[in-house]
Amino acid sequence: MRYWDTSSLVPLFVQQPTSHVMRTLYESDSHVLAWSLTEVEVRSAVCRYVREGGLAAAAADAAMTQFQILWSRVVLVSSVDSTKMRAMRLLARTIHERASARS
Repeated sequence: MRYWDTSSLVPLFVQQPTSHVMRTLYESDSHVLAWSLTEVEVRSAVCRYVREGGLAAAAADAAMTQFQILWSRVVLVSSVDSTKMRAMRLLARTIHERASARS
């Protein structure tokens, strides 16, 4: 399972320079963890592409349909404070484990 933010999800549905890399990562592990408001951010990014003329409305609709399929399987992070504290503990443990392995 990987944490996916908006900048890593959008290239799965809207062609970008990083699309191939992101699709390869997704294919290697399709278990997605994302922040609960990422859905809004992805929709906003797709709308921005339409506004700026980089994406046709029909392509945006198709992208959002595909995104909604993926989003229905996403594990959501909604409790930010408890998630932040757990992440900080895991990172501290990683630092200590790496330091011990080098000793």
